[in-house]
Amino acid sequence: MALFLGDQEFVLDEKGRLSIPSRFRDELPEDKKLAILNGLDGCLFMFPASEIKQIAGRFRNSRFLSDEKARRFQRLLTRGGSVERLDAQGRVLLNQRQIEYAGLTKKDKVAVVGNFDRIEIWKPETYAKHVELGADDPSLEDMASDFFGQDLGEE
Repeated sequence: MALFLGDQEFVLDEKGRLSIPSRFRDELPEDKKLAILNGLDGCLFMFPASEIKQIAGRFRNSRFLSDEKARRFQRLLTRGGSVERLDAQGRVLLNQRQIEYAGLTKKDKVAVVGNFDRIEIWKPETYAKHVELGADDPSLEDMASDFFGQDLGEE
């Protein structure tokens, strides 16, 4: 399984191509294909295409066949989705629907963020708002305790 960590800004070129950091490219399988989906909070999610079948499997349960809200979520997630191969320069092509969903602008900066099993593509201002901690926000330590319990870091 791929491991993507860190963030970097690149420019989305006039054709909608975006450079993927070399450290992320090194984590991709030999075919260098990425599945691109609408993500949460206004970003795009990119997964190695070879791993997308595992993610798609989560949608095969009966809830996604019988629950209208679940079916709508699945459609919104995959609307405009694509599988793209990196070009020789390590760029991936975003389609117009993907660019619009993430609020991106061609010939402008884009935040490329590693989030463990996926790459997230953000408008830099939107990403900054999601990672900025305000005075009333819990600290990173408090959040870690909420999600992992008191034993974080202990083995």
